[in-house]
Amino acid sequence: METIEQSGIKGEDLSVSLLLAPEEAVSGSYVKVVTPLDGEILVKVPEGTKAETRLRMQGLGSRKGNSDERGDLYVTVMIMTTDERRNESSSSIGEGAGFQIVGGCIIALGVILLLGNITGIMPTFPFAGFLAMIVGGLISRLGKTSGM
Repeated sequence: METIEQSGIKGEDLSVSLLLAPEEAVSGSYVKVVTPLDGEILVKVPEGTKAETRLRMQGLGSRKGNSDERGDLYVTVMIMTTDERRNESSSSIGEGAGFQIVGGCIIALGVILLLGNITGIMPTFPFAGFLAMIVGGLISRLGKTSGM
């Protein structure tokens, strides 16, 4: 449920914003955060965290001059509103449905190619119908997994 955006740089300190679902902030959780310099890290969000709370990740900022010493990374917690959660879930359902529709159309095309090849009405590459049905099935399955 988290979205990360690079928010800014102040000296050697970096900051990012972390968008959490309300239940993640209330009950506390461990969240994967993609940092600008170190890639993915696991951040502990303490129980009862409120919006605009800044979590300090010591030593994950940029280097201080030519030394090995580093600044800090500050993670600012943002709480997702009900409207944001509704938009997120409806967009993911729509995306999954789109894959399923496209996959179904490709399967139908595969059936038409296969029947045309069998009857001789529309001779094609012998396995074109089977290939189209397999690709359509894979795309349709992708829609089922991304829509949930």
